[in-house]
Amino acid sequence: MTAKELSNGAPSLLSNSSVLDKFLDMGRKRKLDNCELLKYQSAYICDTIQSLSMHQLVLKYKEKSCKIFLEKLVLSNETITQIEVETREQHHNNLWFELRYGRITASRAYEFSRCKKNDGTLIALIMGGSIPDTAAMKRGRILENEVRKTLSMELGKKIKKCGLMLSSEYLMIAGSPDGICEDSIIEIKCPTSAKTYQNYVKNGKPTEKFNTQMQMQMYLTGLQKGYFCVADNINYSTNRKVEIICVI
Repeated sequence: MTAKELSNGAPSLLSNSSVLDKFLDMGRKRKLDNCELLKYQSAYICDTIQSLSMHQLVLKYKEKSCKIFLEKLVLSNETITQIEVETREQHHNNLWFELRYGRITASRAYEFSRCKKNDGTLIALIMGGSIPDTAAMKRGRILENEVRKTLSMELGKKIKKCGLMLSSEYLMIAGSPDGICEDSIIEIKCPTSAKTYQNYVKNGKPTEKFNTQMQMQMYLTGLQKGYFCVADNINYSTNRKVEIICVI
């Protein structure tokens, strides 16, 4: 195949589905359990937690109605707790990605509530599409642990990492607070400039997008309060300044 053919999206080779069939058959015979391609086949046998991925649930209930899907699937508190514990490393954890895939997460809830298309960028993101790694995201990963320590001292509370929270009633939603303590959730933002700060806070309150994120996280955790925490956009590494906004 030439570079020109690749760019035109016109392969010169005929499709041969038997190659995939042979590969899948061989993988099953060898009992491979670390192959991403096998994991998304209907015959794949996964453990109890992995079976709660939206992909596996769709395969299981694709011949049923939405009503049956919602009635049959109710998570126990024990299962929800197990998932949260096993996914506390968030983006360093494969299970975290797997269980988020196909679900409406708290960080996307605001956009989803206003979406009027059945395809496009937002749907692609929910279905596992990648997003650009922005400067704010990189800064957040670098500073998050330090900001969490600062908050613990400022609030006088022990703050733990939090994994993925699922709903016992609505299996299609999920959220991952940046921290959790006895009575509240923690959401940390690390803007890179005064201009990007305005995306997070307006008139002393979280902007609508991030208030929606906080409200959904509070619903998922069953907590009535949250702290929206914005690290200084210039000198946090030296001044340890964090703006803390209580959300109820």
